[in-house]
Amino acid sequence: MEPAQSGVTDQNHQLTLKDFPYIINWSETRCKRCGRCTAVCPVRAISPGVVVRTQVTSEGAVPEPVKERSVVQVVRQSNEINNYCVGCATCSLVCPNDAIAPQFNPNHRFLFFKNRGGDSYK
Repeated sequence: MEPAQSGVTDQNHQLTLKDFPYIINWSETRCKRCGRCTAVCPVRAISPGVVVRTQVTSEGAVPEPVKERSVVQVVRQSNEINNYCVGCATCSLVCPNDAIAPQFNPNHRFLFFKNRGGDSYK
C-alpha cells in the first residue's frame, strides 16, 4: 500500500502528510472506486480526486520519446489542520477490497502545529 494522494501543503504552517498522526494507506490496484470510504469518513479526512499522470516511453529501432497522459481517479488525504485523520478505521471497515487503512505515524509533529498560538488544545 502507498500513502494516499494529497493536495498542496498548507502554506501557513507547511503541513505535510508526515506531520499528521495517521497516514492513509491506499492501494490503487485493489481499489474499485466505489466511494464508500470517502462517504463514511466522519472527519472528511479523505476525498475522491483526479490526477493527471504523464509517462514518457520510447520504443523501436530509433526510439523517439512519446509523452502519454492519463487521468486517474485517486483517494486524497486532507492536509488541513481541521480535517485530519483520527485513526478510527471506519474507511477500512466499509471497504470491500481492503484497499485503504490508516497507519499510525510515530514521528508526527501534529500537536506542535495544533497548539500553536499559545492556547492549549481543549
